[in-house]
Amino acid sequence: METEWLKKWCELDTAKPNAEEYRSLMQYSGLPSIDISPSYASMPQERVRDLKQSLTSGSKAFVLLRNPLDRAMSEVKLHTYLHGHFRGQASDGMIADFVRAPHRRNARDYDRICHIWGEEFGKDFSVFYYEDMLKNAAAFLREISDFLGITNLPDSFFERYELKKYVATDRNQLVGSIYPSLNWSQQRYVAQALFPEVEGFCKLDEKRVENWLEDISMRFSHGARNVPIPEEQDCTYQRLLRLTESLGDNCEFGFVQRYHGYEPSSLFRWTITPIDKLANYLENPAPVFEKINLRCNPNSELVHDEGTGFSFHSDLIAQTKSGCALIENPKFDEIYQREREKIKHLELKFQHFARSRPGIFFVKANSALDGRNVSRLRDALILKNPENKLVHVSQDVDVTLDLLSEGLYIGTIPKFADYHTANKIDLNAWKKLLRLLAERVEIRVMTEKMFV
Repeated sequence: METEWLKKWCELDTAKPNAEEYRSLMQYSGLPSIDISPSYASMPQERVRDLKQSLTSGSKAFVLLRNPLDRAMSEVKLHTYLHGHFRGQASDGMIADFVRAPHRRNARDYDRICHIWGEEFGKDFSVFYYEDMLKNAAAFLREISDFLGITNLPDSFFERYELKKYVATDRNQLVGSIYPSLNWSQQRYVAQALFPEVEGFCKLDEKRVENWLEDISMRFSHGARNVPIPEEQDCTYQRLLRLTESLGDNCEFGFVQRYHGYEPSSLFRWTITPIDKLANYLENPAPVFEKINLRCNPNSELVHDEGTGFSFHSDLIAQTKSGCALIENPKFDEIYQREREKIKHLELKFQHFARSRPGIFFVKANSALDGRNVSRLRDALILKNPENKLVHVSQDVDVTLDLLSEGLYIGTIPKFADYHTANKIDLNAWKKLLRLLAERVEIRVMTEKMFV
């Protein structure tokens, strides 16, 4: 029975909760049920009291506490990258603002949590530790069972593989690498924010707190206290940038992001993408960067993929007396494998993010784009996620932005960079265009939902 419940729980799509599926977990009449949610822990005391009174007599509650630094960094990554709407690295100021929010402080205040639940549940409340679970899963399961009153179970029961494999499981590990990591300074901001709560827990478990503080000190040998916390400037504008993704047709918008200090990895950020080929790919994704399809483009010194029509910057190009050419084996295969893995990674990230979170996609071309293909792009993006937006930027005398139709904006700036010097952009014009976009009500709604 216990493994059947665990299997059913693991099959749930926790990113899209479904009431019927949830109820099916609790369908075993007369048998114990377990409900798990970290958000319960930080409820006000009156809510915990109401919960206690509504439960069957003898019901128990326990909390699983983790090293506060690991828990806090996991929380940031969960709400920013895994389920949040950031497509690339959040700024230091955004992370600092997140961890300083009052409701986040409540969630990491172990002393308050244990005091409230202990006061309401008395002997029917207990505290367990994540580190103990990792150290010895079988002993941990035994301890939990004893507390819940599930006794007379043989030792072999706790060693069963189908039970232990669900302990400390990471259900998102297959796609974990597509999400950014917290940089060093961001980790220090998180560590500094949690010190008061960690030290407040001393009176409940002094030895445990000693170990936690020692661990934090070892990781931050230069100290994590009194680190200057940055204030986020122009937060709406910076969050807007972190919703953006370049579709091409060249590197120009990638430099717009760079000159704002934002460096997201993206499949099309530095790629040449003819709009008709791009529309074909979004409608019917084809294998990208297949070896058999690669050719040297002598006019641009890029590798051209005849399968998709895209061109990529690549180390597969060598200069020759007559221009440039693909390098020869055996170096070719070694470089190709490395670059192919990178592009496969970017493909996975692009497709995952295009579906899982709303994005604002930019496309431009120095010559006019065909309106039919622009509409195809918009339709393909909305099919992936109804909240996706496409901004088609062209050249005109002024900086303007208009909503042409649902999910499609038409913007203009006076001048694009030349294709051979794509880094020499009119940054002021791009800033004006982005500010016009940031001021729109529907875009503000998106930027206010960056964290979940």
